Amino acid sequence: MVILRAYYALSDRITPMKVAASMVALNFALNLTLVWFLQEGGIALSTTLSAILQVVILLGLLRQRLGRLGLSALGVSVLKELFASALMAIAVLETTAILHQFRGPSADQHAEKLLRALIDLPIILLIAIGTYAFLTWALNMPELHDLLRKSKRKKPNPDS
Repeated sequence: MVILRAYYALSDRITPMKVAASMVALNFALNLTLVWFLQEGGIALSTTLSAILQVVILLGLLRQRLGRLGLSALGVSVLKELFASALMAIAVLETTAILHQFRGPSADQHAEKLLRALIDLPIILLIAIGTYAFLTWALNMPELHDLLRKSKRKKPNPDS
């Protein structure tokens, strides 16, 4: 949406429409191809690839018009996000494996699902949130500082 707004600010509604139409055609072709190999995952993959390519094309065309867009800082931030997300995923997988080892075989499937929902899920969520928050702090990511700054702002009192 941010990229589209840049085009709208330039009074150009045609370029994003042409790129979007071509991405719909690509998405359809990829859907037909990948669904045979990956079932539903093929549809998700084709949609993701089409969306990524659309962003890349629109940014490339915008850069031709406006010059440098300052995307190198964004690239560094994206790499940090990917690194933090990968480490968080590893922490979640390890936590899930550890929780699974502590639990023996259960005869009652319903009790097993309830136990996972009430105990395992909150533990896994806390590990995920804690890992990601620590990594954003350790990597000195500006997004964390922005979030903390916004949370410190005083909220207006509706009674006053």
